[in-house]
Amino acid sequence: MNSKRYLVALIALCMPMAANAQSAEKSSKQSVSKLVSRVSGALARLEYTIDSEIIPPRPRSGQCVCIDASKNLFMTRDIPSDIPAGELKNFFLITSGVGGKKIKAAFAGMDPKTGLSFIRAEKGHKFSEVRFAPASELRLGHRVISVGLLGPQTGNVPYLGTGMVSSVIRIPQHLVYISGGELTNSSSPVFTDDGRAVGIVASQLPVEYRLLLGGKWANVGLSGRQTGRFFMPVEEFIGALSDPTSTKKLPWTGVVSFYPVGAEQAETIKNLGGVTAAMVGQVIPDSPAAKAGIRQGDTIVAFEGVPLEKMATPEFTVAEFTRRLFHRKVGSRISLTILRKGKRETVQVELAAMPTSPHEATHYYNKPLGIAARDLILWDRHVGRDKPLQEDGVIVTMIRRDSPAALGKLRRGDIITAVNDRAVKSTESVGSILDALTKAGSTKPINFIVRRGDKPEAVVVNPKP
Repeated sequence: MNSKRYLVALIALCMPMAANAQSAEKSSKQSVSKLVSRVSGALARLEYTIDSEIIPPRPRSGQCVCIDASKNLFMTRDIPSDIPAGELKNFFLITSGVGGKKIKAAFAGMDPKTGLSFIRAEKGHKFSEVRFAPASELRLGHRVISVGLLGPQTGNVPYLGTGMVSSVIRIPQHLVYISGGELTNSSSPVFTDDGRAVGIVASQLPVEYRLLLGGKWANVGLSGRQTGRFFMPVEEFIGALSDPTSTKKLPWTGVVSFYPVGAEQAETIKNLGGVTAAMVGQVIPDSPAAKAGIRQGDTIVAFEGVPLEKMATPEFTVAEFTRRLFHRKVGSRISLTILRKGKRETVQVELAAMPTSPHEATHYYNKPLGIAARDLILWDRHVGRDKPLQEDGVIVTMIRRDSPAALGKLRRGDIITAVNDRAVKSTESVGSILDALTKAGSTKPINFIVRRGDKPEAVVVNPKP
Protein backbone atom coordinates (compact mmCIF):
# COMPACT_ATOMS: atom_id res chain seq x y z
CA MET A 1 0.00 0.00 0.00
CA ASN A 2 2.80 2.41 0.87
CA SER A 3 4.55 1.62 -2.41
CA LYS A 4 1.39 2.54 -4.35
CA ARG A 5 1.13 5.86 -2.51
CA TYR A 6 4.81 6.55 -3.24
CA LEU A 7 4.30 5.83 -6.95
CA VAL A 8 1.27 8.15 -7.14
CA ALA A 9 3.22 10.92 -5.38
CA LEU A 10 6.16 10.44 -7.72
CA ILE A 11 3.92 10.65 -10.78
CA ALA A 12 2.26 13.78 -9.39
CA LEU A 13 5.69 15.33 -8.80
CA CYS A 14 6.96 14.51 -12.30
CA MET A 15 3.90 15.86 -14.14
CA PRO A 16 4.70 19.57 -13.60
CA MET A 17 8.38 18.90 -14.34
CA ALA A 18 7.43 17.32 -17.68
CA ALA A 19 5.06 20.16 -18.38
CA ASN A 20 7.81 22.69 -17.65
CA ALA A 21 10.23 20.82 -19.91
CA GLN A 22 7.66 20.78 -22.72
CA SER A 23 7.01 24.47 -22.18
CA ALA A 24 10.74 25.26 -22.28
CA GLU A 25 11.19 23.20 -25.44
CA LYS A 26 8.22 24.95 -27.06
CA SER A 27 9.61 28.36 -26.05
CA SER A 28 13.03 27.46 -27.48
CA LYS A 29 11.49 26.37 -30.78
CA GLN A 30 9.48 29.58 -30.98
CA SER A 31 12.62 31.62 -30.26
CA VAL A 32 14.57 29.87 -33.02
CA SER A 33 11.66 30.27 -35.41
CA LYS A 34 11.52 34.02 -34.70
CA LEU A 35 15.27 34.30 -35.18
CA VAL A 36 15.15 32.62 -38.60
CA SER A 37 12.21 34.77 -39.63
CA ARG A 38 13.98 37.96 -38.58
CA VAL A 39 17.38 37.11 -40.07
CA SER A 40 16.03 35.83 -43.40
CA GLY A 41 15.05 39.40 -44.26
CA ALA A 42 18.69 40.43 -43.92
CA LEU A 43 20.07 37.67 -46.15
CA ALA A 44 20.39 37.77 -49.92
CA ARG A 45 21.91 35.60 -52.59
CA LEU A 46 24.79 37.39 -54.30
CA GLU A 47 25.40 37.14 -58.05
CA TYR A 48 28.20 38.87 -59.94
CA THR A 49 30.69 38.28 -62.72
CA ILE A 50 34.46 38.44 -63.00
CA ASP A 51 35.03 40.04 -66.38
CA SER A 52 38.63 40.45 -67.54
CA GLU A 53 37.35 41.46 -71.01
CA ILE A 54 39.70 39.22 -72.97
CA ILE A 55 37.98 35.96 -71.92
CA PRO A 56 34.27 35.21 -71.40
CA PRO A 57 32.88 36.57 -68.12
CA ARG A 58 32.86 34.07 -65.25
CA PRO A 59 29.58 34.07 -63.29
CA ARG A 60 30.01 33.83 -59.53
CA SER A 61 27.58 33.53 -56.67
CA GLY A 62 27.54 33.57 -52.91
CA GLN A 63 25.62 34.92 -49.97
CA CYS A 64 25.67 38.21 -48.11
CA VAL A 65 24.09 39.69 -45.00
CA CYS A 66 22.75 43.21 -44.51
CA ILE A 67 24.68 45.06 -41.79
CA ASP A 68 23.08 48.50 -42.30
CA ALA A 69 19.52 48.63 -43.65
CA SER A 70 19.46 52.45 -43.80
CA LYS A 71 22.35 52.37 -46.30
CA ASN A 72 21.42 49.06 -47.98
CA LEU A 73 24.91 47.84 -47.08
CA PHE A 74 25.80 44.13 -47.13
CA MET A 75 28.81 42.08 -46.04
CA THR A 76 30.15 38.88 -47.61
CA ARG A 77 33.14 36.54 -47.56
CA ASP A 78 32.35 35.18 -51.03
CA ILE A 79 34.39 37.51 -53.26
CA PRO A 80 38.07 36.70 -53.97
CA SER A 81 40.39 39.35 -52.53
CA ASP A 82 42.95 39.25 -55.36
CA ILE A 83 40.65 40.28 -58.23
CA PRO A 84 41.02 43.84 -59.60
CA ALA A 85 37.97 45.89 -58.61
CA GLY A 86 37.44 46.82 -62.27
CA GLU A 87 36.85 43.16 -63.13
CA LEU A 88 34.06 42.77 -60.55
CA LYS A 89 30.88 43.59 -62.46
CA ASN A 90 27.12 43.04 -62.78
CA PHE A 91 26.26 42.75 -59.10
CA PHE A 92 22.76 41.62 -58.14
CA LEU A 93 21.13 40.61 -54.89
CA ILE A 94 18.23 38.14 -54.81
CA THR A 95 16.12 38.36 -51.68
CA SER A 96 15.27 35.22 -49.73
CA GLY A 97 12.35 32.99 -50.57
CA VAL A 98 10.75 31.59 -53.70
CA GLY A 99 10.33 34.34 -56.26
CA GLY A 100 12.75 36.63 -54.45
CA LYS A 101 13.26 40.11 -55.84
CA LYS A 102 16.37 40.69 -57.98
CA ILE A 103 18.00 44.00 -57.05
CA LYS A 104 20.89 45.71 -58.81
CA ALA A 105 23.87 46.35 -56.55
CA ALA A 106 27.44 47.62 -56.65
CA PHE A 107 30.79 46.69 -55.14
CA ALA A 108 31.49 49.10 -52.28
CA GLY A 109 34.92 47.98 -51.08
CA MET A 110 36.97 45.33 -49.31
CA ASP A 111 38.79 45.17 -45.99
CA PRO A 112 42.32 43.82 -46.66
CA LYS A 113 42.80 42.62 -43.09
CA THR A 114 39.77 40.32 -42.93
CA GLY A 115 38.94 39.68 -46.59
CA LEU A 116 35.39 40.93 -46.04
CA SER A 117 33.74 42.60 -49.03
CA PHE A 118 30.93 45.13 -48.90
CA ILE A 119 28.05 45.46 -51.36
CA ARG A 120 25.57 48.30 -51.66
CA ALA A 121 22.10 47.51 -52.99
CA GLU A 122 20.04 50.01 -54.94
CA LYS A 123 16.93 51.30 -53.23
CA GLY A 124 13.64 49.56 -53.72
CA HIS A 125 13.50 46.95 -50.99
CA LYS A 126 13.19 47.14 -47.23
CA PHE A 127 15.81 44.86 -45.71
CA SER A 128 16.19 43.92 -42.09
CA GLU A 129 19.73 43.97 -40.69
CA VAL A 130 22.06 42.02 -38.44
CA ARG A 131 23.88 44.03 -35.80
CA PHE A 132 26.89 42.13 -34.50
CA ALA A 133 27.78 42.14 -30.81
CA PRO A 134 31.13 43.76 -29.89
CA ALA A 135 32.35 40.47 -28.40
CA SER A 136 31.28 36.85 -28.71
CA GLU A 137 31.78 35.88 -25.03
CA LEU A 138 31.52 32.21 -25.99
CA ARG A 139 32.27 29.31 -23.70
CA LEU A 140 32.73 25.63 -24.38
CA GLY A 141 29.34 23.98 -24.46
CA HIS A 142 27.41 27.06 -25.62
CA ARG A 143 24.90 26.36 -28.37
CA VAL A 144 25.14 28.48 -31.51
CA ILE A 145 22.78 28.87 -34.46
CA SER A 146 23.57 29.97 -38.00
CA VAL A 147 21.04 31.08 -40.61
CA GLY A 148 21.70 30.83 -44.34
CA LEU A 149 20.00 30.48 -47.69
CA LEU A 150 19.73 27.29 -49.68
CA GLY A 151 20.61 27.52 -53.37
CA PRO A 152 18.42 28.87 -56.19
CA GLN A 153 17.28 25.35 -57.07
CA THR A 154 15.34 25.36 -53.79
CA GLY A 155 14.12 28.94 -54.10
CA ASN A 156 16.71 30.62 -51.83
CA VAL A 157 14.71 29.56 -48.80
CA PRO A 158 16.27 30.18 -45.37
CA TYR A 159 17.57 27.28 -43.31
CA LEU A 160 19.37 26.95 -40.02
CA GLY A 161 22.26 25.04 -38.62
CA THR A 162 23.11 24.51 -35.00
CA GLY A 163 25.86 23.01 -32.90
CA MET A 164 27.80 23.29 -29.69
CA VAL A 165 31.02 25.24 -29.21
CA SER A 166 33.69 22.57 -28.84
CA SER A 167 36.94 24.44 -29.29
CA VAL A 168 38.49 27.78 -30.20
CA ILE A 169 41.57 27.36 -32.37
CA ARG A 170 44.12 29.81 -33.79
CA ILE A 171 45.63 29.54 -37.31
CA PRO A 172 46.57 32.28 -36.21
CA GLN A 173 43.19 34.04 -36.46
CA HIS A 174 40.57 32.63 -34.15
CA LEU A 175 38.13 30.06 -35.50
CA VAL A 176 35.40 28.43 -33.44
CA TYR A 177 34.84 24.71 -33.99
CA ILE A 178 31.39 23.28 -33.34
CA SER A 179 30.27 19.68 -32.89
CA GLY A 180 26.94 17.93 -32.51
CA GLY A 181 25.62 19.55 -35.68
CA GLU A 182 26.62 21.68 -38.66
CA LEU A 183 26.49 25.33 -39.61
CA THR A 184 24.99 26.76 -42.78
CA ASN A 185 26.86 28.03 -45.84
CA SER A 186 29.64 30.61 -46.15
CA SER A 187 28.83 34.19 -45.07
CA SER A 188 26.00 33.05 -42.80
CA PRO A 189 25.70 34.99 -39.52
CA VAL A 190 26.08 32.97 -36.32
CA PHE A 191 24.00 33.63 -33.17
CA THR A 192 23.84 32.56 -29.55
CA ASP A 193 20.66 31.12 -28.05
CA ASP A 194 19.59 34.56 -26.90
CA GLY A 195 19.88 36.02 -30.42
CA ARG A 196 23.23 37.84 -30.21
CA ALA A 197 25.13 37.87 -33.54
CA VAL A 198 28.61 36.60 -32.61
CA GLY A 199 30.28 35.47 -35.82
CA ILE A 200 30.17 34.59 -39.48
CA VAL A 201 30.74 31.29 -41.25
CA ALA A 202 34.07 31.72 -43.04
CA SER A 203 37.16 29.58 -43.59
CA GLN A 204 36.54 25.86 -43.34
CA LEU A 205 39.40 23.66 -42.20
CA PRO A 206 39.39 20.09 -43.49
CA VAL A 207 38.07 17.54 -41.04
CA GLU A 208 40.00 14.29 -41.21
CA TYR A 209 38.17 11.07 -42.03
CA ARG A 210 39.68 7.60 -42.06
CA LEU A 211 39.10 5.96 -45.44
CA LEU A 212 40.20 2.71 -47.06
CA LEU A 213 42.22 3.72 -50.12
CA GLY A 214 43.98 1.13 -52.27
CA GLY A 215 43.60 -1.47 -49.58
CA LYS A 216 45.19 0.74 -46.94
CA TRP A 217 43.66 2.98 -44.30
CA ALA A 218 44.51 6.65 -44.69
CA ASN A 219 43.48 9.91 -43.03
CA VAL A 220 41.87 12.20 -45.63
CA GLY A 221 40.93 15.82 -45.02
CA LEU A 222 37.43 16.58 -46.29
CA SER A 223 35.58 19.89 -46.14
CA GLY A 224 31.94 20.40 -47.11
CA ARG A 225 30.91 23.28 -49.38
CA GLN A 226 27.33 23.79 -48.24
CA THR A 227 27.79 23.25 -44.53
CA GLY A 228 30.58 23.90 -42.09
CA ARG A 229 31.85 23.33 -38.61
CA PHE A 230 33.96 26.47 -38.22
CA PHE A 231 33.06 30.13 -37.91
CA MET A 232 34.94 33.37 -37.37
CA PRO A 233 34.05 35.02 -34.06
CA VAL A 234 33.07 38.68 -34.16
CA GLU A 235 36.28 39.84 -32.44
CA GLU A 236 38.13 39.07 -35.67
CA PHE A 237 36.13 41.48 -37.85
CA ILE A 238 34.16 43.93 -35.71
CA GLY A 239 36.73 46.66 -36.39
CA ALA A 240 36.07 46.44 -40.13
CA LEU A 241 32.38 47.25 -39.60
CA SER A 242 32.97 50.66 -38.03
CA ASP A 243 33.84 52.23 -41.40
CA PRO A 244 33.26 49.49 -43.95
CA THR A 245 33.50 51.35 -47.26
CA SER A 246 36.52 53.57 -46.59
CA THR A 247 39.74 52.82 -48.45
CA LYS A 248 42.05 51.04 -46.03
CA LYS A 249 45.76 50.40 -46.25
CA LEU A 250 47.62 47.85 -44.18
CA PRO A 251 50.78 48.92 -42.36
CA TRP A 252 54.06 47.88 -43.98
CA THR A 253 57.59 47.33 -42.72
CA GLY A 254 59.29 46.98 -46.10
CA VAL A 255 60.11 43.31 -45.61
CA VAL A 256 58.77 41.30 -48.55
CA SER A 257 58.25 38.20 -46.43
CA PHE A 258 59.16 36.62 -43.12
CA TYR A 259 60.19 32.97 -42.98
CA PRO A 260 59.52 30.35 -40.30
CA VAL A 261 62.42 29.07 -38.22
CA GLY A 262 62.07 25.33 -37.73
CA ALA A 263 63.99 23.12 -35.33
CA GLU A 264 66.76 22.25 -37.81
CA GLN A 265 67.28 25.85 -38.90
CA ALA A 266 67.23 27.06 -35.29
CA GLU A 267 70.33 24.98 -34.57
CA THR A 268 72.29 27.01 -37.14
CA ILE A 269 71.42 30.42 -35.60
CA LYS A 270 74.01 31.52 -33.07
CA ASN A 271 72.71 32.26 -29.54
CA LEU A 272 69.08 31.74 -30.49
CA GLY A 273 68.69 29.67 -27.35
CA GLY A 274 65.57 27.82 -28.39
CA VAL A 275 63.31 30.89 -28.51
CA THR A 276 60.60 31.29 -31.11
CA ALA A 277 61.72 33.36 -34.09
CA ALA A 278 60.98 34.61 -37.60
CA MET A 279 63.62 35.23 -40.25
CA VAL A 280 63.69 38.39 -42.38
CA GLY A 281 63.43 37.84 -46.12
CA GLN A 282 64.12 40.41 -48.81
CA VAL A 283 64.13 44.03 -47.62
CA ILE A 284 62.99 46.73 -50.05
CA PRO A 285 65.52 49.61 -50.32
CA ASP A 286 64.46 52.91 -48.72
CA SER A 287 61.58 51.14 -46.93
CA PRO A 288 60.88 51.52 -43.18
CA ALA A 289 62.80 48.32 -42.38
CA ALA A 290 65.78 49.38 -44.50
CA LYS A 291 65.87 52.80 -42.83
CA ALA A 292 65.81 51.10 -39.42
CA GLY A 293 68.84 49.01 -40.38
CA ILE A 294 67.07 45.65 -40.72
CA ARG A 295 68.78 43.32 -43.17
CA GLN A 296 67.82 40.16 -45.01
CA GLY A 297 68.72 37.15 -42.85
CA ASP A 298 68.17 38.92 -39.52
CA THR A 299 66.24 36.84 -37.00
CA ILE A 300 63.36 38.53 -35.17
CA VAL A 301 62.93 37.22 -31.63
CA ALA A 302 60.68 39.83 -29.98
CA PHE A 303 57.97 42.34 -30.90
CA GLU A 304 57.55 45.35 -28.60
CA GLY A 305 59.86 43.64 -26.09
CA VAL A 306 57.69 40.50 -25.95
CA PRO A 307 59.05 37.21 -27.37
CA LEU A 308 57.25 35.97 -30.46
CA GLU A 309 54.39 33.69 -29.50
CA LYS A 310 54.98 30.02 -30.06
CA MET A 311 52.15 28.61 -32.16
CA ALA A 312 51.32 25.08 -33.29
CA THR A 313 53.78 25.31 -36.19
CA PRO A 314 56.63 27.68 -37.14
CA GLU A 315 54.49 28.81 -40.08
CA PHE A 316 51.68 29.83 -37.73
CA THR A 317 54.22 31.67 -35.58
CA VAL A 318 55.19 33.83 -38.57
CA ALA A 319 51.52 34.31 -39.49
CA GLU A 320 50.70 35.48 -35.95
CA PHE A 321 53.63 37.90 -35.96
CA THR A 322 52.48 39.33 -39.32
CA ARG A 323 48.92 39.53 -38.02
CA ARG A 324 50.06 41.59 -35.05
CA LEU A 325 51.88 43.95 -37.41
CA PHE A 326 48.71 44.40 -39.47
CA HIS A 327 46.81 45.45 -36.36
CA ARG A 328 49.07 48.50 -35.93
CA LYS A 329 48.26 51.86 -37.51
CA VAL A 330 50.07 53.33 -40.47
CA GLY A 331 52.56 55.89 -39.12
CA SER A 332 52.98 54.24 -35.73
CA ARG A 333 56.36 53.14 -34.43
CA ILE A 334 57.15 49.60 -33.34
CA SER A 335 60.20 48.01 -31.75
CA LEU A 336 61.67 44.76 -33.06
CA THR A 337 64.38 42.78 -31.33
CA ILE A 338 66.63 41.13 -33.88
CA LEU A 339 69.43 38.61 -33.58
CA ARG A 340 72.37 39.16 -35.96
CA LYS A 341 75.59 37.15 -35.77
CA GLY A 342 74.73 36.08 -32.25
CA LYS A 343 74.08 39.59 -30.90
CA ARG A 344 70.71 41.08 -30.01
CA GLU A 345 69.68 44.57 -31.03
CA THR A 346 66.39 46.46 -30.69
CA VAL A 347 65.40 48.72 -33.59
CA GLN A 348 62.54 51.17 -34.07
CA VAL A 349 60.47 50.94 -37.27
CA GLU A 350 57.95 53.56 -38.39
CA LEU A 351 55.24 51.72 -40.30
CA ALA A 352 54.32 53.05 -43.73
CA ALA A 353 51.22 52.33 -45.83
CA MET A 354 51.34 49.13 -47.84
CA PRO A 355 52.39 49.90 -51.44
CA THR A 356 50.01 49.26 -54.32
CA SER A 357 49.31 45.56 -54.75
CA PRO A 358 48.99 43.85 -58.16
CA HIS A 359 45.18 43.79 -58.11
CA GLU A 360 45.08 47.49 -57.15
CA ALA A 361 47.26 48.60 -60.06
CA THR A 362 45.68 50.09 -63.20
CA HIS A 363 44.92 47.36 -65.75
CA TYR A 364 44.64 47.45 -69.54
CA TYR A 365 42.80 44.96 -71.76
CA ASN A 366 43.03 44.43 -75.53
CA LYS A 367 40.43 41.93 -76.69
CA PRO A 368 41.53 41.65 -80.37
CA LEU A 369 45.04 40.65 -79.31
CA GLY A 370 43.87 38.68 -76.27
CA ILE A 371 46.15 40.40 -73.79
CA ALA A 372 45.78 41.96 -70.33
CA ALA A 373 48.49 44.02 -68.66
CA ARG A 374 48.94 46.30 -65.68
CA ASP A 375 51.22 49.08 -64.52
CA LEU A 376 54.47 48.15 -62.83
CA ILE A 377 54.43 48.45 -59.05
CA LEU A 378 57.11 48.56 -56.38
CA TRP A 379 57.11 44.78 -55.97
CA ASP A 380 57.86 44.25 -59.68
CA ARG A 381 60.95 46.44 -59.47
CA HIS A 382 62.51 44.72 -56.45
CA VAL A 383 61.08 41.32 -55.51
CA GLY A 384 63.29 38.46 -56.63
CA ARG A 385 65.79 40.75 -58.37
CA ASP A 386 69.49 41.19 -57.65
CA LYS A 387 69.26 44.75 -58.94
CA PRO A 388 66.16 46.99 -59.00
CA LEU A 389 64.36 47.21 -62.33
CA GLN A 390 64.93 50.70 -63.73
CA GLU A 391 63.01 50.45 -67.01
CA ASP A 392 59.41 51.56 -67.45
CA GLY A 393 56.74 49.40 -69.01
CA VAL A 394 53.69 47.26 -68.27
CA ILE A 395 53.58 43.66 -67.11
CA VAL A 396 51.50 41.05 -68.94
CA THR A 397 48.99 39.48 -66.53
CA MET A 398 46.85 37.32 -68.81
CA ILE A 399 46.87 35.96 -72.37
CA ARG A 400 43.85 34.35 -73.97
CA ARG A 401 44.44 30.86 -75.32
CA ASP A 402 44.95 30.72 -79.12
CA SER A 403 44.87 34.51 -79.33
CA PRO A 404 47.28 36.52 -81.53
CA ALA A 405 49.29 37.34 -78.40
CA ALA A 406 49.56 33.65 -77.50
CA LEU A 407 50.46 32.61 -81.04
CA GLY A 408 53.06 35.37 -81.13
CA LYS A 409 54.71 33.85 -78.03
CA LEU A 410 53.98 36.67 -75.61
CA ARG A 411 54.05 35.26 -72.10
CA ARG A 412 52.47 36.06 -68.79
CA GLY A 413 55.02 37.99 -66.75
CA ASP A 414 56.66 39.66 -69.76
CA ILE A 415 57.33 43.36 -69.24
CA ILE A 416 56.43 45.28 -72.39
CA THR A 417 58.85 48.20 -72.79
CA ALA A 418 58.16 49.20 -76.42
CA VAL A 419 55.63 48.65 -79.21
CA ASN A 420 56.60 49.40 -82.83
CA ASP A 421 59.63 51.35 -81.60
CA ARG A 422 57.48 53.53 -79.33
CA ALA A 423 58.39 53.48 -75.65
CA VAL A 424 55.81 52.12 -73.21
CA LYS A 425 55.75 53.78 -69.81
CA SER A 426 52.30 52.81 -68.47
CA THR A 427 48.96 51.21 -69.31
CA GLU A 428 47.86 54.58 -70.65
CA SER A 429 50.67 54.70 -73.21
CA VAL A 430 50.43 51.05 -74.27
CA GLY A 431 46.67 51.46 -74.58
CA SER A 432 46.95 54.47 -76.87
CA ILE A 433 49.35 52.53 -79.12
CA LEU A 434 47.60 49.15 -79.27
CA ASP A 435 44.04 50.51 -79.40
CA ALA A 436 44.93 52.61 -82.44
CA LEU A 437 46.47 49.59 -84.17
CA THR A 438 43.73 47.06 -83.43
CA LYS A 439 40.69 49.33 -83.81
CA ALA A 440 41.80 50.34 -87.29
CA GLY A 441 41.65 46.66 -88.28
CA SER A 442 45.29 46.59 -89.32
CA THR A 443 46.75 43.14 -89.99
CA LYS A 444 50.33 44.35 -90.03
CA PRO A 445 52.67 42.66 -87.58
CA ILE A 446 53.11 44.42 -84.24
CA ASN A 447 56.63 44.43 -82.85
CA PHE A 448 56.97 44.16 -79.08
CA ILE A 449 60.12 44.60 -77.05
CA VAL A 450 59.72 42.77 -73.77
CA ARG A 451 61.92 42.17 -70.77
CA ARG A 452 61.83 38.46 -70.00
CA GLY A 453 63.83 37.65 -66.92
CA ASP A 454 66.93 39.84 -67.13
CA LYS A 455 67.10 40.06 -70.92
CA PRO A 456 65.24 42.08 -73.57
CA GLU A 457 63.58 40.06 -76.34
CA ALA A 458 61.72 40.90 -79.53
CA VAL A 459 58.26 39.38 -80.06
CA VAL A 460 56.15 39.72 -83.21
CA VAL A 461 52.35 39.47 -82.95
CA ASN A 462 50.22 39.14 -86.07
CA PRO A 463 46.66 40.46 -85.57
CA LYS A 464 43.96 38.24 -87.01
CA PRO A 465 42.25 39.57 -90.16
